[in-house]
Amino acid sequence: MTNNQDPSGTVQYPRGIVMIGNSLASLAPVSGWTRCEVNNNNLSAADTFQVTFSLSNLPAGFNQSQLITPQALYVSVWLGAVQNPESFGTSDLRCFIVGRTDNVEFDPAVAEITLSGRDLTCLLSDVKSTRNFVNQTSSAVALSLAKKYGLKPEVTATDVPLGSFQKLEYRLITEQRTDWDTLQYLAQLEDFVCWVRGTTLYFGPRLSGPPTPWKIQWSPPNSSRGNAISNVQRLEFCRSLNVSRGVEVIVMSWNPNQQKSFTGYFPLAPEKDVDPNTVSFGDALVYRYSIHGLTQEQCNLRAESLHKQIIQHEVGLQAEMPGDVVLDMDSVLNVVGTGTAYDQAYFPDSITRRLDFDDGFTMSVRGKNSAMEVQVAR
Repeated sequence: MTNNQDPSGTVQYPRGIVMIGNSLASLAPVSGWTRCEVNNNNLSAADTFQVTFSLSNLPAGFNQSQLITPQALYVSVWLGAVQNPESFGTSDLRCFIVGRTDNVEFDPAVAEITLSGRDLTCLLSDVKSTRNFVNQTSSAVALSLAKKYGLKPEVTATDVPLGSFQKLEYRLITEQRTDWDTLQYLAQLEDFVCWVRGTTLYFGPRLSGPPTPWKIQWSPPNSSRGNAISNVQRLEFCRSLNVSRGVEVIVMSWNPNQQKSFTGYFPLAPEKDVDPNTVSFGDALVYRYSIHGLTQEQCNLRAESLHKQIIQHEVGLQAEMPGDVVLDMDSVLNVVGTGTAYDQAYFPDSITRRLDFDDGFTMSVRGKNSAMEVQVAR
């Protein structure tokens, strides 16, 4: 499925459904809201939402005390464009967040209540604790935490025990760390990603996006037309000159099973044995990582993976456009028509969708990638 690339636009009927409940099982549609906003991101942080209700439009039997009473309030937001604006349901829309309310704002002057909060990542990130993992793998920890918080696990199996070998057992101790921080740490060890979407906890390799990119079409002014035309309303680019200088990644590891240390370099390796803690590569930025328990091959692969993640911050994009449900966090944005080096692919960092009675259904996106013409200095 691809996006609409026609700058003249098409007629659509944007609609949304907001569900509220004191638990996930009790979520039910509530009318009376006037605007909502959902931010999805790729930053290992919680997605967020904001929903504003008009007190005069709340349904019969539902009063303001149910929104401002200090109790758990879960929210899900469904958005999209429908065929029949007079008759639609969740099957016609897409759910962009399931979360819990953090803040309730009441404005008596305009008789509005605004709920704001985070997705279910908040269940794992609000309390710090000390945990002792004995003879467990990263995937086993992810499965146990998904079960603890009532999340559906989508976990890729791993087979290397965590921590150090002590007294005939592998042991990893995390001191005063949230369960979310623990999962992010384990994801880094495995070169995985970890996120919560809806009620699913994902712990596994980075996902590839859909085969068809989301295209941003730009046509600059010409002799017969004094203005640019595009299928987006605003488009801006930026470039990090620091990353453009070049990036070198060094991964150092002590392998207790082989009783040896290993070092991986990417994209360049020094011509002779040097101290990885002090070696430099001309003007290139050097990033050093220490990761326990890797082999030489794993050090090399991890250095390459980290290098790819770092250089994706070289060029950036910001755009505002009509809302749709096609663009996702694993999509690829493809810019064409500016006639500059910024005509290339980008990966979304964040997508914010808004639906209200004044501006309709809109969305803004931030994207990033390495420059297509980048050449690492040798």
